[in-house]
Amino acid sequence: MLRTNEGAPNGALMQDWGEGGPGHGVGNDNFSADCRANLSLSKTGEYNFKLLADDGMRIYIDGVKIYDNLNGPIQAEVPIRLKGGRHTIQTQYVE
Repeated sequence: MLRTNEGAPNGALMQDWGEGGPGHGVGNDNFSADCRANLSLSKTGEYNFKLLADDGMRIYIDGVKIYDNLNGPIQAEVPIRLKGGRHTIQTQYVE
């Protein structure tokens, strides 16, 4: 299992590995990955998480599971109300 800390300065958590694997030494198939990023929100509101994967994934926000589908393909949108402030986003993938 690969573990990474990721995230763009704007708080986006985008992982597009194309035809490759998620990291050095990890193959294109038969892997799992656990990726985390910190997100700072300026205000409380409803946020929409857009999910796209060819296999399975789970999403956690601050340790609470908001999405669980280990049988892809996945194309989903998950709305969730979040308070302003810092949050930890965790994505788990299986290929």
